[in-house]
Amino acid sequence: MPPTPGLGDSRISLRVWRRRLDTEGVADDWRLAGQERFLAGRPLEWAAWWEFRPGWDHDRCSFCWAEISDQPVGEHVSYNAAWVTADDNYHWVCPACFEDFADRFSWSIEGPAGSVL
Repeated sequence: MPPTPGLGDSRISLRVWRRRLDTEGVADDWRLAGQERFLAGRPLEWAAWWEFRPGWDHDRCSFCWAEISDQPVGEHVSYNAAWVTADDNYHWVCPACFEDFADRFSWSIEGPAGSVL
């Protein structure tokens, strides 16, 4: 069967998806897409969003892609503050995803509390 134009070979995509289901456990929540590779066991801290690099105006939650920015919360911006990886200030996690995945990812909290969730 030839591939569908513009969609690639759906047989390969299905095979890759099944492998991901087996090895990464992504079937239980649409937001999970292998973040364990770069977020499991990481220290997080609560922070107001800031411009990581000149010209950046937002970041996105590593799970649900909610927009995090210093712009007013509204049509595009979901949060002005969120959890960020404390050791590199690069990966952001919105409050809702933090609540949903804190146990699964065993994050530690940087700051006064310093406890492991």
